Amino acid sequence: GDLDHVTDRTKGNQEYANGQRIGIEVNMIIAPRKVTFFVDDIEQPNFVIGIPEAIRF
Repeated sequence: GDLDHVTDRTKGNQEYANGQRIGIEVNMIIAPRKVTFFVDDIEQPNFVIGIPEAIRF
Protein backbone atom coordinates (compact mmCIF):
# COMPACT_ATOMS: atom_id res chain seq x y z
CA GLY A 1 0.00 0.00 0.00
CA ASP A 2 0.88 3.65 -0.25
CA LEU A 3 1.09 6.39 2.36
CA ASP A 4 0.04 9.82 1.09
CA HIS A 5 0.71 13.22 2.63
CA VAL A 6 0.14 16.45 0.72
CA THR A 7 2.08 15.63 -2.49
CA ASP A 8 4.40 12.85 -1.33
CA ARG A 9 3.52 9.19 -1.95
CA THR A 10 5.51 6.52 -0.13
CA LYS A 11 5.29 2.95 -1.40
CA GLY A 12 6.28 -0.21 0.41
CA ASN A 13 3.54 -1.21 2.83
CA GLN A 14 1.51 -4.31 1.95
CA GLU A 15 -1.89 -3.75 0.38
CA TYR A 16 -4.77 -5.32 2.27
CA ALA A 17 -8.07 -6.92 1.27
CA ASN A 18 -11.38 -7.88 2.85
CA GLY A 19 -10.92 -10.43 5.61
CA GLN A 20 -7.41 -9.39 6.57
CA ARG A 21 -6.59 -7.97 9.98
CA ILE A 22 -5.22 -4.44 9.93
CA GLY A 23 -4.01 -2.49 12.91
CA ILE A 24 -2.05 0.48 14.08
CA GLU A 25 0.12 1.05 17.12
CA VAL A 26 0.45 4.62 18.39
CA ASN A 27 3.49 5.26 20.57
CA MET A 28 2.86 8.47 22.50
CA ILE A 29 5.81 7.94 24.87
CA ILE A 30 8.76 8.34 22.49
CA ALA A 31 9.78 11.59 20.81
CA PRO A 32 8.82 12.06 18.09
CA ARG A 33 5.52 10.20 18.59
CA LYS A 34 5.07 7.38 16.05
CA VAL A 35 2.32 5.37 14.33
CA THR A 36 3.20 1.87 13.10
CA PHE A 37 0.95 -0.09 10.73
CA PHE A 38 0.28 -3.86 10.74
CA VAL A 39 -1.34 -6.23 8.21
CA ASP A 40 -2.18 -9.71 9.56
CA ASP A 41 0.06 -8.96 12.57
CA ILE A 42 3.08 -8.19 10.32
CA GLU A 43 4.69 -4.82 10.98
CA GLN A 44 4.87 -2.72 7.83
CA PRO A 45 8.11 -0.94 6.84
CA ASN A 46 6.64 2.57 6.52
CA PHE A 47 5.43 4.53 9.55
CA VAL A 48 4.37 8.07 10.47
CA ILE A 49 6.12 10.33 12.99
CA GLY A 50 5.27 13.73 14.44
CA ILE A 51 1.87 12.76 15.80
CA PRO A 52 0.16 15.55 17.82
CA GLU A 53 -0.06 15.38 21.62
CA ALA A 54 -3.68 14.18 21.49
CA ILE A 55 -5.43 12.08 18.85
CA ARG A 56 -8.94 10.73 18.49
CA PHE A 57 -10.25 7.62 16.68
